[in-house]
Amino acid sequence: MNEKLPVKRPDSSSPSAPTGKAFPIGEMGLRDWLSAIFKHKSMILVAFVLIVCLSGASMFFYLKFVRKPVYQAKSVVLVNFGWESQNIGLSPGQRQPAMESGELLATEIRILQSRDLKEKIINEMKPEVIFPDLAQNIPMGLAPAERALYRFEKDFSVRSAGGNILEVAFNGADPPTTAMVVNDMVASYIEKRGDTYRNPKALQFLNQKTEEYRQKLSEAESKFKAFKDQSNVISFDEQRSLLLNKQRQLAADRQDNEIQISQLQEKTSELERQLPLLQKTTVVPSARAEMDLRLLALEIQEKELLSKYQEDNRLVTTVREQIALTKNYLNARGPLVSNDPIYEDMQKQILQTKAETSALKVRQKGLDDQIKTASAEISAFESQESKYKQMYRDVADKEESYKTYLAKLEEARIHDELDRQKMTSVSVLEPASVPIIPNNLPHPFIFYILIALFLGIAGSIGLAFIVEILSPAMSTPAQAERRLDLPVLAVVAYK
Repeated sequence: MNEKLPVKRPDSSSPSAPTGKAFPIGEMGLRDWLSAIFKHKSMILVAFVLIVCLSGASMFFYLKFVRKPVYQAKSVVLVNFGWESQNIGLSPGQRQPAMESGELLATEIRILQSRDLKEKIINEMKPEVIFPDLAQNIPMGLAPAERALYRFEKDFSVRSAGGNILEVAFNGADPPTTAMVVNDMVASYIEKRGDTYRNPKALQFLNQKTEEYRQKLSEAESKFKAFKDQSNVISFDEQRSLLLNKQRQLAADRQDNEIQISQLQEKTSELERQLPLLQKTTVVPSARAEMDLRLLALEIQEKELLSKYQEDNRLVTTVREQIALTKNYLNARGPLVSNDPIYEDMQKQILQTKAETSALKVRQKGLDDQIKTASAEISAFESQESKYKQMYRDVADKEESYKTYLAKLEEARIHDELDRQKMTSVSVLEPASVPIIPNNLPHPFIFYILIALFLGIAGSIGLAFIVEILSPAMSTPAQAERRLDLPVLAVVAYK
């Protein structure tokens, strides 16, 4: 039996008196929460039933009348390195850079996602056929064509499926139309990629450049042939060897001739030194002896000159005239008489040595002239050879350029023929078929039941807590102690 104790009741002016405001949610404990649930259990049950029924009805209405099936059609395409991706190059030194598989696929995906391909499919199949609900769920303020393109870009996708394989997909409401969109898109892509990679003016340009270099080559060859005919040189290498050998031989002959002159001069000096030492008493001076020696020297000189020059040469004719005059003089003076043969023989040797020296000097002058002539011939030949090499290089360069452009022209013609025959390096491994099962299948029925139960439980309990929090009444002693700031001495059950 509870004992009644006097309780001091706070007046209205006390600071801890109830103010009639909502109870703060942060001051509620676990017991308060449980007390609120049991306190409003009837309301929670009713709210639970209502929320579950409303949620179930809403989901049934959405699945039955609002939700529309979406079908997805896919096509698998294999892309290889083909003639379309090979750049011919319009300049002689241009080379095709190596393209990796990733770069190739990125390029092909970009072509598939190009705006003009999408617009082409939309215009050919009509927007209302592809999108029966075009006016729905589309941003307002767009033209019909822009609305269709916006919807197409949203439903169309291209992705890499590993290796060189691309997967082209489209989501639509009508299965046959969806498959047709994918197949038409792939066909238009194959047609477009040839035009994308191919330069339509390349064939015309290469034709022009090939003909231009053919004419240049023909002109260079004509000039080169005229120069060879004018130079009258069969082989420049052989001609150069002959001229150099001739120059070396002349230089060697001159060196030998100079050595002989030096030796004869030394011999003459020695004979002239010994000549005064001989006895002259038995020698009868005679002018005929000098003329005889003079004749001998002239005859030796004549032989030397004939070994180097023709008989009509000026030097040869002059020597022959001197020989004729000397002979006439000797014939007029009669025989020579000498009583000292040693002295006379030495004089002959001196005269003979001087004559040979004079002949060698004349020969040396001729060799010098021949060496100068050979050097001039070599200089002229080198100038001619330089011009020959320049013209030869010009012909070779123009021939190389002509062959390069001719090869590029042939390659361009092959590419053009492949393009006209619609041959491509893209293979459709799997064309799009009409989808049977929607892409957005609904979840199992139990899933929607669980959602409805969760919403019912959360909503009903939440409603009870809201009512409890907004209520100014105190349901538990703990609430009373916190709100009044006074201890509870007794609790009387409500019956």
